[in-house]
Order: sequence, then C-alpha cells, then structure tokens
Amino acid sequence: MPYGRATVGLAVFVVAFAVYVLTAPQGLRAYEPETAALTEGFVRTGEFQIIEDSPMATSPGVRGKDGKLVGRVGLPQPVAEAPFYLAGWTLDTVANSDYRYRKKAMLLFNGFVMALVAALVFLISEQLQGSRRWSIAIAFLFAFASLAWPYSKIGAESMVTLGFALALWAALIARGSPKLWPWALAGFGAGMAVAAKQYALVPIAAMTLVVWPAWRADASRRIARLAAVAVPFAAWMVAMLYYNWERTGSIFKTANSEYSATWAAPVNLIGFLVSPGKGLLWYSPLVVLGVLGVVVLWREDRKLAVALTAVFVAGLCVVAIVPHWSDETWGPRYLMPVAWLPLLAIPFWATTRRRVKVVGAVAAVAVVVQLVAIVAPFTQVVKSTEGLTGIPLFEQREPGQEKTAPFGRDSIRWIPQLSPLLTQSALVVSRAATVVGLPPITLRYAPYEGAAHRLTLSEDFAEEVGFIRPDFWWLQRDAGKAGVLAALLAVLAALTAGRVIRREWRASRTVAVG
Repeated sequence: MPYGRATVGLAVFVVAFAVYVLTAPQGLRAYEPETAALTEGFVRTGEFQIIEDSPMATSPGVRGKDGKLVGRVGLPQPVAEAPFYLAGWTLDTVANSDYRYRKKAMLLFNGFVMALVAALVFLISEQLQGSRRWSIAIAFLFAFASLAWPYSKIGAESMVTLGFALALWAALIARGSPKLWPWALAGFGAGMAVAAKQYALVPIAAMTLVVWPAWRADASRRIARLAAVAVPFAAWMVAMLYYNWERTGSIFKTANSEYSATWAAPVNLIGFLVSPGKGLLWYSPLVVLGVLGVVVLWREDRKLAVALTAVFVAGLCVVAIVPHWSDETWGPRYLMPVAWLPLLAIPFWATTRRRVKVVGAVAAVAVVVQLVAIVAPFTQVVKSTEGLTGIPLFEQREPGQEKTAPFGRDSIRWIPQLSPLLTQSALVVSRAATVVGLPPITLRYAPYEGAAHRLTLSEDFAEEVGFIRPDFWWLQRDAGKAGVLAALLAVLAALTAGRVIRREWRASRTVAVG
C-alpha cells in the first residue's frame, strides 16, 4: 500500500537533512556568524543584540539603538534559530564544554530549513501535476541539483526561501479548497518571506495571481479569504517594524544598506541569468528545462503558467534594479527564493523517454556543479581573483589604483577566466591531483591590457583558503567521537528514509512516456 503524502514528504525531509548534515561546513559562512551571535543575544538577554564578549561574536555587526551591537538579518531567522542555540547550550552545559556544541548546532540550522523547503517542493509538485514519482524526483532535483545544496551551507536566503515555498504550497491548495486555513497559511508564509528580506514583497505580491481566479470566482467568500490572508501577514509586518525599532530606533531602518537603484538594471538582469560568474543558467542548469516546461504548462493552464512566471520575473527584476550582486557568495544568491520555481514545470515537458534521459543528463551536470561548491569553501573566490588580477577584490584600494583593477568587482561576474565556477572547479580538481601525487593546476589570466597573472593552486594555496580536506564539519580535527557518531546517525537516517522513498517509487504508477 502506498504511503501517505505526509509520510513521503517527511522522508524527503529526512534524506535531504541527513545529506545536508553530512556536508555542513567547518564553520559558519557569510552573514551566519553575525546571525548566530544575534540569536544568542536574543536567547540570553531577550533582546535582539550581540553580546560583544561572547565567542559567538566573531562578526563585526553594526551599531544600533543606544550603541548596542546588532545584526543585519531579518526577524524570522534569529527566532527560528533560537531552538538550535538552546539545544547546543544544553549539550555544552551537560558536557561542561565551552561553546563547542552551540557552534555545531548553529551549523545545522540552514540545512534544516532547506530540507523543509525540499519537503514543501515535493508537496507543491504533487499539487501541480499529481505524479508521485515526479514529485519525488523534483524534490530531490531541488535538494541536490540546484542552489539549495550550497545554500544549506551558506545560508543568508534560507528563511525567505522557506516563506516563498510555504506561501506557494498554501496558495495552490487555496485555489481548489473552500476552507480558510490555506489562505491563512499563505499569508503567514508571505509575511515570513517579507519579514526576512523586504525585497521579497515584489515577487510575493506577484504570487497573488495564483489565487486570484479562486478569489474572484466566489464573491461570498472574498472578505473572509482576504482577512485570512491579511491577518497573519499584518502580524509579521508589525513584528518586523518592532524588530527594526528595537534594534535601530526606527521602524524603517533595518541595519542593512539602504535600498538603491541603478541604470545598469538591464545589464544586471541579463547577468543574473547568463553571466559566467552569477548566471543562474550556469549555476542551476535545470532551469533551462524548466523554461521549456513552462511553455507546455502555458497550453494546459495558462493562468497558472502566467502566475508562476510573474513570480520568477518579479524576483529577478527587483534584484536587478539594485547595484549589489551578492558578490562573495556562490552564484546568484539574491535569486535563491525564486530560482527553484522553473524546476516545478520540468514534468510538463519531460513526457517522452528521450526527454526523461535529457533531464537525467542535465541533472548529472547540475549535481557536479553543486558538488564544486559543497566540497571547497566558496570564499576562495576572494583569494583566487586577487591572485589572478593582482588587485584585492574586497579591500579598500589606495588612491590611483582604481584604473588598474580590471572592471572592479564586475570581474568575477563577467570575465569567464575569473568566474568562481571555473576557479573553484579548478581548485577542487587541483587538490585531488596533489593528493595522489600529480602536479597542481596553474590558472592564467591575461587581460586585454596589463600584465598577465598566474595562480598555482598548490597545497599552500589550498591551506591559505582553508581547503586541506573537504569542507565538512565532521572532518575537523576537533570533531572527535561525537562528530563521527553524528555522521553515522545521519547516514542511518538517510538510509531508513530512503527505503520509504524507494518503496513509494516502486509502488507509484510509472510515469507515462512515449
């Protein structure tokens, strides 16, 4: 007998989370140290502040209200991350250790959130096209063949992505349900996304197109449905404004940079799709097949195809308008909340055996792309670019040096030889080569003007960027027996949940192919 939808969704979550646990980084990355410190301050003081003398406070943060040190993250993450800190704190107390388990617990938070999104992607896919096999496949393609896997390590966009997925799943249910709870859940997820990152408001607004036909069709329920969406959304907005005021002294200040626009928006938009350093189509190749699927979906359900396309395009346009590209992270980070939407349409295109094989081939390439980001620290791009250009990428340059920097930070976005996808892939291959006794790879960058530079990806360079061994926490020297035990438990959980998935896969009706 087939398992229920909830059971299979739980199994998808367990497999994804287990793999994310096994590939969690050796230390917090990007904004995550700052966020972890803010979470600690919230748990220990009841206020959203960073305790300056805490071992967690390894990131600078910013000065906020009354001079206290605060973080730049949105409200949902420190609230959701608090149980992880509490669990680690409890283990530290029992083991009489100093922050060891707290730091390890915080490493698992983003993987937990992205595994939840993977489960929601399974549920969303079932809601869209009803095939259990395809729903499982799309969930795992999301989990391991898209940006979700690297961002289970990097974080930064995890909570806004969860909010989007929750809102879309509830909205799809609301389209065909007379009940109010899906509308309320959609409002909750939408509010969470916007409270996490305010730029999410634009694509979230576009998501109303998903439920618009159902809302218009039943005039007697319009007010009740509007209220069901508005109440939880408004609650998040009030909480977000209070959060801003409590940290910065103003409801309109987020402690982050102010929103600004650039006339280069059309160039940015193209860059977020196809540039060598930030192009979504390079970092998540399955999106190409998803676009073909949207064309087919357009013929079958035009209103839904328009709604999903509008959400994706709105998410793309709103980040293209600003002059920031999320420079130091893997791929187009700002697109993470909507980057997975095209994957949902793949089953509508893959209706023949040949097309299914194409999906498999592209998925294999996409998994390799994600593995490059998983195995080595993505932060190596800073040193690689500096070594290949001779100019520090993220440091303040001396007066008069500006002209010697090839295109400033645009270098890692547009010049193929400096693309993180190339330099990080070369680093992984070079490290593997040196382990077995082969010579390291040497990269060469020769600009149109100026001197050429070479960068040998030797063991010394690998050590400098923190890549002596794969970037997994349990391979650290101080991981100890507890680390080995946790890794074994993750493997056991993945195998157990995998049996559920395998049985369900066999029990499901074979995908119709011609």
